[in-house]
Amino acid sequence: MNLLKTPKGTLFRLFRETFVTTSEHYYCPHHGIHKVKAHNITKGIDEEIGEVAMYGAHPLSKETK
Repeated sequence: MNLLKTPKGTLFRLFRETFVTTSEHYYCPHHGIHKVKAHNITKGIDEEIGEVAMYGAHPLSKETK
């Protein structure tokens, strides 16, 4: 998935967990990459996911929502 084209509220799977984005993408000057804030539905916690990890993410189809 392309992090820069992912709108807020996108539902996706990363590894064995399900996430929903809770923010638009932003640039993290400390790490030097783009990130997005997301809620991990599987674990029930909020996380920040970097653009490199998002290459392995799979969006869920509209029928799944």
